[in-house]
Amino acid sequence: EIGSGLVGSEMCIRDSLTGVRKTVDGTEEQYRQLKESAIEFSKTNAVSADQILDIQALGAQLGFSIDELDDFSRVVSGLDIATDMNAEQAATELAQFANIVKMSHSDVSRYGSAIVNLGNNLATTESSVSSMGRRIAAATNQVGMSTPDILGWSGAMSSLGIEAEAGGSAFSTLISNMSLAVQQGGDGLEQFADVA
Repeated sequence: EIGSGLVGSEMCIRDSLTGVRKTVDGTEEQYRQLKESAIEFSKTNAVSADQILDIQALGAQLGFSIDELDDFSRVVSGLDIATDMNAEQAATELAQFANIVKMSHSDVSRYGSAIVNLGNNLATTESSVSSMGRRIAAATNQVGMSTPDILGWSGAMSSLGIEAEAGGSAFSTLISNMSLAVQQGGDGLEQFADVA
């Protein structure tokens, strides 16, 4: 039974590695390194090597290069293990947020740490912070908010029970209106100044 389990596990790893090969170009050495890294990571974390390779394939589909997939899969699997987010949600929202705010792919671990920190220290969940961040990213990025600013606002709003769909749209509209008022001046800007 043990032997057949190992064979089954190796087959799952091989199938998942095939998924990585289909989504990103690389050398045999790069694929071998991804596989070995996935196996090593799975030995000390509550995630299997084939799950890590599946996350890497998803990362490649979402625009991460082969050299970035190991870090990407570690952050996403960490979010999957330690938060209320599943791997697909974590991967998709991380990648979309990074694309919107033009966050360097080398900063994915900082993003993951920020999401976990906000979830641990505010009356909200990591999935709520991540969803809100993705929702407000475009409008807030256009007015020059940094990634920490965006995630901070996301944590604050979601800790007040504001849902990402409606709250994110309302906040984005407010930020856009404020930006327009600053550009145009006049009564609209005075009204915002009075409120402030």
